[in-house]
Amino acid sequence: MRIQNSRTGLAIMGMMMISLLIASSPVSAATNDSIERGCAGDSTYFLTGKSDADTTGSMSMFEEDLTNEESVTLDPVSINSFSGPNLVASWEMAVPATIYESDEITDSGEMVLHVRVSNADAIILNSSIVVEIGGDEFTSDSGGSGGAQRIAQGDSELTYTIEYNSNLSAGRGEDVLVSLYVTSAMFEFAGQSPKVEFIWGSSNVASNIELPLVLMRASIEEVRATATSALVHTELSSLLLDDIFAHDEYMRMEILANGGTVRSTSTVTEDLPGDSLGIVFTVPITIEAPQTFTVKYNPPGPVECILEGQFSVTETSGGGGLDYYYPEREPSTLGTSDLAIELQVTVIDDVIQHTTHLTFTGSMNLWVRWGIDNIADENLTSSSIWKEMGSEQLTSRERIRGDIEDAEIQAFISHMNQGQNLLNFLSGRMGLDSDVLLGASTRLDLDVLQTEVLVEDRAVRQELPFVLQITSKRPYGGASEVLYAQPLNSLGLDVWSSASFEGELSLGWADGVSAVAATDGVDHTRRRSVTTSSIMVSIPDLIAQGDLDSIHYTIGTFWTSPVVSVATVILGPVMIIGICFASGGLQTLPKAVLTSLLVAALNTGLHILAINILMMLFIGIVTAVGSVALFGRQKSEREKLLEYLGEI
Repeated sequence: MRIQNSRTGLAIMGMMMISLLIASSPVSAATNDSIERGCAGDSTYFLTGKSDADTTGSMSMFEEDLTNEESVTLDPVSINSFSGPNLVASWEMAVPATIYESDEITDSGEMVLHVRVSNADAIILNSSIVVEIGGDEFTSDSGGSGGAQRIAQGDSELTYTIEYNSNLSAGRGEDVLVSLYVTSAMFEFAGQSPKVEFIWGSSNVASNIELPLVLMRASIEEVRATATSALVHTELSSLLLDDIFAHDEYMRMEILANGGTVRSTSTVTEDLPGDSLGIVFTVPITIEAPQTFTVKYNPPGPVECILEGQFSVTETSGGGGLDYYYPEREPSTLGTSDLAIELQVTVIDDVIQHTTHLTFTGSMNLWVRWGIDNIADENLTSSSIWKEMGSEQLTSRERIRGDIEDAEIQAFISHMNQGQNLLNFLSGRMGLDSDVLLGASTRLDLDVLQTEVLVEDRAVRQELPFVLQITSKRPYGGASEVLYAQPLNSLGLDVWSSASFEGELSLGWADGVSAVAATDGVDHTRRRSVTTSSIMVSIPDLIAQGDLDSIHYTIGTFWTSPVVSVATVILGPVMIIGICFASGGLQTLPKAVLTSLLVAALNTGLHILAINILMMLFIGIVTAVGSVALFGRQKSEREKLLEYLGEI
């Protein structure tokens, strides 16, 4: 089953990050001039983190970061110590992208702060907000009009209005500081221990501020071409690039051409220096004359950031005549990545074997294909993991760019089969749990580890599936073991846009194993394998669950061997027949046999249900003793007559 999780938005296009952008008229330029603009996005930033007069909190544009409620409290003692404006709390962040005077940003904003008054009818509060952006400072009084404001008992929202400078300019990384000052406060009809709390940081309270910031800068740099497509090269930069990509609801964009009738079909993302990202869009159109391209960044809601320009082809894209875009530098894994996991676990005798198929497409697939095609390339950066994987044999030979060769695949496989390399690659790069996929977190725990690459088309294209097959074997000690669990670790929840999982469990024992499938620790099914069996396990949506331990599949040994298993089934009936026959002779045999058959059937049922053998023995003994009590040795007619005459 294929499922899409909340990251589907991220999946839509790498560049989607720009999505937070604010609406405005298109920015355009002369033919082949690069087009650049600042995209403001949603101007609302939420207050987070601990803060008081000595501690500064933080701000985030993502509601998902509102996880912990924070507050600062004023009481009569602290208020009486005030002399003029006193700092109560503050929050800070860095300017995400450079702001120019020509950028379209909000010229006024509101700050909403949740307030709670306790043990008093009301409080008369004289407070203000100071916003500092770079070298500029903006101030507003409570209520937006200055002076004191009366706040009734209970919960309410205090609103501040701030007028900003429409010609504001600030450099990326400069400080943004929001400070709350209280000049004076007085409680009305106060009871015992009156207080006022300023509250933020939780999704249950609407404490936020609108800021005149640019979320990121976006640009169209140039248009290149293949034989059948136009390659639109764009860039975006922001200190929040990773955060934006981690919140897919802000990741939507498209490129239009030919009067809006042709849309981009794929994207390739590339990391650039200085917190920047290059994104190349493939548009299925050939260009003979200058063509107008429109780039739209679409955040949730009615706003857009639009770049529009007229471009002709500056050059035919390099790549040895390839009819698709071949990244000039190591591509980024940011963007759409889809994963399908097929896991087969076989338990035979004392060995557990995991056979794992990982099939993936999208940005992760392109990164792996490009990396194998450039493995051991001396021109790679020192931070690239692909540089260390190859051998002299690869660096000294002629290689074909854009076509993965057998020697490159073998170099990759050889590296993965060495030591801890594969396990580190799975967990640290792909966000997968090696304990689930391989049955171990270290290579020393495995007797066998083999890696294979299964690819039909060896072109370096992200839409072509890449299959990694891994086989591992380890000893089975007879104890209960978890065979299936959530295969994505915390990194994987961010790496993959969608994921599916299908597992098959084969048990090789004729007797003695019970398999238990459980969700959230609740037993759903219990089966005893009578012969080798397969149990299909499906997880409908790995990513949406979030709980890394929510699904597991366990097998456990409940008795030691088939001999003991058979003995426990027949031991009870044998005891019944033996005791009854010894005490009552042949006359008691029919009833003893009937009872023993009932006990044998009962024990067999308990055996199938994986009930402990001690319980079965207990039932056999109790039934045997009870049988003797009910119909032990019976008296003959002669004995009964003599007994009767004796009484007379």
